[in-house]
Amino acid sequence: MGKRELLLVFCFVVVGVVVYQTTARPPAPGERGLSISRLIESARREIRGNRANAEDTRTAAHAIAPEVTELRVVGALFEIEVAGENRADVETTTHVESNGYNVGEAQELVKQSKLIADRTETSLILRMEYPRGGRQRGTIRIKVPTRLQVRVEPGPPGVLKVSDVASLEIAGTRGETVVRRISGRAEISHRGGEVDVEDVGSLELTGRAGEVKVANVRGDASIRLEQGGEMVASGIAGALEVDARNCDVRLNDLSTSKGPVRVNLNGGSLKLAGLRSDTRIDSRGAEIEVSMAAPAPLAIFANGERVTLTPPSAGYTLDARVIEGRITPDDFIKAMGFTSTTATDNREARVYGPFKGGGPTISVRASNADFTIHEHGQKSETDVEAPATVKPKLKSTLK
Repeated sequence: MGKRELLLVFCFVVVGVVVYQTTARPPAPGERGLSISRLIESARREIRGNRANAEDTRTAAHAIAPEVTELRVVGALFEIEVAGENRADVETTTHVESNGYNVGEAQELVKQSKLIADRTETSLILRMEYPRGGRQRGTIRIKVPTRLQVRVEPGPPGVLKVSDVASLEIAGTRGETVVRRISGRAEISHRGGEVDVEDVGSLELTGRAGEVKVANVRGDASIRLEQGGEMVASGIAGALEVDARNCDVRLNDLSTSKGPVRVNLNGGSLKLAGLRSDTRIDSRGAEIEVSMAAPAPLAIFANGERVTLTPPSAGYTLDARVIEGRITPDDFIKAMGFTSTTATDNREARVYGPFKGGGPTISVRASNADFTIHEHGQKSETDVEAPATVKPKLKSTLK
């Protein structure tokens, strides 16, 4: 492109700017028109960025009718704390931080950030609304009547804590989650981070790639874990169902469980202690270690990894068959009076028979795996209390 063409392009640009400035409508209040100074200011903003910060804390009371039975918290909040109390209304304390090009702009963005309270006939819905510009981070602490059901739909990863409410539903949370003293059902969907649940009526939990700790479930519990992680559970009073993929699962104390217990594993490991109710374990590529506190029907189906069993001290009947593996130790099996057989090609081994007159049947079917049976009372890894894998770190940013 020659000098003549460049000059023509420049002239067209100048004429266009002049025509726009003379024909455009006047800018509305608070609105700026196109100008060279504005272009320069925009470029300066891009280079310098938002260096100033401001924050603000507000407390508000929200009256609710007796017909309101549910609280919903939605939207982008970094930290949420919901606590049930003996009260008739809902109290919220919100803390908002924002950056801006300068202090004045940051303060204005904080002022424009607000909590919206929407009401339906049976629900109070709380959500944060942020302005355009800058980057805001909001946290909220909510005090509610203990009779309310709570549903939380948080946005970005953060901290979530809920306690002392009638029931709880958490949809799609990430980050750190702590749940305490839910009188009814707790339903939790979680991905990544730590989950600590204690003292709930019943539990349904779906987790991915996280660390889960569960204690004192007064009713049934259903736990599904995917994409790795760890879980430690104890004090499950009702039925227990666990479905895990590539997870390390430890059920520390099932002595209070009324069962049945159903565990399905694909990869990872299972350590189960204090078993005294009807149990079935299906595993593929997962190492299993089970310690029983009392006679109960037990069926273990395993493929690819070692199975270790500590049976109860009272009467039971053993029926174990292993393909492409060994059953040990030989001295203990003989001392217990079990019958032991091995196929002529050594591909299949079987140990069976009653102990102390017989009782509920313990069945083991393992392929490409070894089966080891310990004497009751013998120390194993399952008998040692595991350290808690989840340590709540609720450092609130609310002022």
